[in-house]
Amino acid sequence: MGKYVENNLINDEKIVKKATLSPLPLVVNGIKILISVAIFIGFIIYFGALMIASGLASVSFMDMMAILGDMGAFTSVWLVLCFVIIFAVIIHEIKSFFRYFNMDVAITNKRVIGKTGIIRVETMDAPLDKINNVNVSKGLFGRMLKYGSIIISTANFGTFRYDYISNVDEYKSILMAEIDKYTNPQKENDGDIRSEESKSE
Repeated sequence: MGKYVENNLINDEKIVKKATLSPLPLVVNGIKILISVAIFIGFIIYFGALMIASGLASVSFMDMMAILGDMGAFTSVWLVLCFVIIFAVIIHEIKSFFRYFNMDVAITNKRVIGKTGIIRVETMDAPLDKINNVNVSKGLFGRMLKYGSIIISTANFGTFRYDYISNVDEYKSILMAEIDKYTNPQKENDGDIRSEESKSE
């Protein structure tokens, strides 16, 4: 996480809660990458063995197509599909690593500030009174390891999603409390008055 939030605070603004990213998704993503790479290498070795068995010293695209054709239509389609899916998983998980280290989000006493993305950077700067809805999303690993995603919908700025947040339910509760405090300042003032009265008694 960077210093995007700290560098974009305005006058009289303070950070109430900065999101802490769980390191556990990195472990999960790392395991996925290792498994996918192992299977990917297995495919390469498998095709290499087929080339040697076919007496081919080097492989070309036409040679590969010929070997796939000898396997039958169903087997050929299945192998190519698996190869493509595994390659896509590897790319997706690598992007997730970079996304993790380029995300920064915090709740302040005035707004929610955030940044995510690598090449296509997406920033959020939403006043608390412009936030319409806050949802939490947790997958299987997220439920077990206590992390998840927070999805924030705003009136004028669109919808923003921040992943890998530790104790995401608590983070949502803090955000909802800050929204209530910001949009209903009289409630906080009444509470302060009651607190002062009780002390005087």
